[in-house]
Amino acid sequence: MIDIFSVFIVMILTLIVQSMISMYFPLYGMVPDLMLVSVVYFSLRKGTVFGEAYGFFSGILLDVFSLQVFGARAVIFTVIGYLVGRYSHKLDETKVRVQVIICFMSMLFYLLVFNLICAVFLPRSNVFHIYALLTEVIYTSVFVPLVFGLLNIWFRKTRKWSGKANRI
Repeated sequence: MIDIFSVFIVMILTLIVQSMISMYFPLYGMVPDLMLVSVVYFSLRKGTVFGEAYGFFSGILLDVFSLQVFGARAVIFTVIGYLVGRYSHKLDETKVRVQVIICFMSMLFYLLVFNLICAVFLPRSNVFHIYALLTEVIYTSVFVPLVFGLLNIWFRKTRKWSGKANRI
C-alpha cells in the first residue's frame, strides 16, 4: 500500500515540478518532459504491467491539463511503458548511459507519434520542426540522471520508512 501511495505522490510531484519548470525555466518555449522520464524509470524498475499502468495514468493526468488531443499522451505513454518494460532486468538500468539512451529513444518516439497525431487531428498546427524536436529530446535527456537519482533516493527512503512501520 505504501508503495502505491508513494508512486502516486511521485506522479503528482512530477507534474508540479514539470509545470514549474515550464513557467520559470523554458528553453525557447520547450520544457523537459519529466513525466516521460518517470514512466521510463518505473518501466525499467518494475516491468511491463506497472510501466503500462503508470504510463496510462500519468498520460491521462497530463491530458487533463492539456488543450491538445485528449488521450494521445495516455496511449503513447502506455506503449512506451510496455516497450521499455520489456527490457526491464535485461539491461543494466543503474548505468547513466543506459538511462539516457532509453529516455532519448522514448522521447524521440513520443514526440514523433504525438506530433503525427496532432497533425492528423489538429490540421492547423505547425508541429514538425526537426530542430525543435531534437532540442526538446536533448533538453529532456539532460535531466534524466537527476530524475533517476532523485527517484532512487525517494524509494530507498520510503522502503526504509515502511520497514520501520512493520515493527510497531
